[in-house]
Amino acid sequence: MADTINLEVQERTVVGKKVKALRAAGKIPAVVYGPKQDPIHLLIDWKQLRPIMAKAGGTNLIDLDLGSNKKITTLIRDVARDPLHYEHVLHVDFYAVNLTETLVTSIPVVIINEEETLNRIGGQIVLEASTLDVETLPAHIPSEIVVDVSSLQEIGDMITVADLPALEGVTYITEPDMAVVRTEYLAELPEEEEEEEEALGEFEDQAEPELVSRRKEEDFEEEEE
Repeated sequence: MADTINLEVQERTVVGKKVKALRAAGKIPAVVYGPKQDPIHLLIDWKQLRPIMAKAGGTNLIDLDLGSNKKITTLIRDVARDPLHYEHVLHVDFYAVNLTETLVTSIPVVIINEEETLNRIGGQIVLEASTLDVETLPAHIPSEIVVDVSSLQEIGDMITVADLPALEGVTYITEPDMAVVRTEYLAELPEEEEEEEEALGEFEDQAEPELVSRRKEEDFEEEEE
């Protein structure tokens, strides 16, 4: 578990369509809410928010500092992004947590020793669950669940939730027999399909220059009209 991160924020009075001007000025609108927290509209400097989002993800606690010794301990619950420019953040939701009450959250799964295992058994390793649900106190939320695949010995082996190492203060609530990682043979195309793929690739290689040339001519004609 990482240390709690501090983030300076300010309360926001501007809402609705007027927030577009705030984003243009490098400010990101946000809101914090929770079971025992009335919603508070916030404004955050993007230069401060960006590195904290990258570091905290959705598992590290963030203390929102509203000034006057007022802090709210939160998790990032949701990030709204521009659908055409994914790197542009439009809005952030923070969830106010109670440090004395457990919560259920999803934790990302990370595989280690994958290359070594693949060299030994061949085939491929399939990640069946990219996240797992756990129940824990906010202060014990792990940033990730590490799965060591070096225990896999042959094709057909798997690692289930029940095989995962115990984490202090954390209870897995996903079904114990659910597969997290498994091994399988590499998929091979039948010989006929491989020949068709090669023939199609040759055809596409030949056809592409003609298509590009035709497109340029059409663009040129449109420009002259």
